[in-house]
Amino acid sequence: MKRFGFAFIFLSLFAVTCLHAQTMPQTYSEARLGKLEYGFYTPENFDKTKSYPLVMFLHGWSANQPVYLEWYNSEMQAKHPCFVFTPRTPTTWADWSGWNDTSLSESMRAAIHVLDSLIHKYPVDTTRLYVYGISMGGEGVSDLLHKLPDKFSAAISICGGGQEGWAENIAKTPFWMFHGSDDKINTPDMTERVYNRLIEIGAKQMKYTNYPGYGHEIWDKAQSEPDFYDWMFQYTKPKK
Repeated sequence: MKRFGFAFIFLSLFAVTCLHAQTMPQTYSEARLGKLEYGFYTPENFDKTKSYPLVMFLHGWSANQPVYLEWYNSEMQAKHPCFVFTPRTPTTWADWSGWNDTSLSESMRAAIHVLDSLIHKYPVDTTRLYVYGISMGGEGVSDLLHKLPDKFSAAISICGGGQEGWAENIAKTPFWMFHGSDDKINTPDMTERVYNRLIEIGAKQMKYTNYPGYGHEIWDKAQSEPDFYDWMFQYTKPKK
């Protein structure tokens, strides 16, 4: 991921983090596994005899706080009750994406280990696992869909990107990609080369939304799309 311009992004996200710091839901908790810190939200009054979807959120570079998460919103949860898992990697450790064809990054391996532990501990519906990321986290989403093509039921990437050679595996998962046409940090071709290759190979259930004139910080605009939250929850994977 390109590293210029991050001072501005960090400051803007830090301001939002401060606003949200005291407003996390009562059913939200935090824990740590080695270098990996993470948050976990359980639906209020969830029934242990029922299974629930889980959303995994991957943050952007240096923005490792659980902000921009309307998944906790009571109205959204009333419609789509779900667990929310928010792993966090410090900038001194590793990117979410390994940017190679062989292995996940160290931080992502730790995140998946915790995810699998949560699945074992809580009544998670493994046919309805979803992953969503912004910026560096969006790159991590593409990386996961390539390296773990059978794990997630649907995915969203905002101002992220990937490698077009990953398209064959990515095609196995419904995927909605967003990018701003004037993004100078992660240029839109990082998303478009993947999307174009997906279309070339006939992949289904792929979406790409480009915002003309917008730069990198499009997450609020993307999340204001009328079907943003409903879109992922419509998909399930067959039980193994």
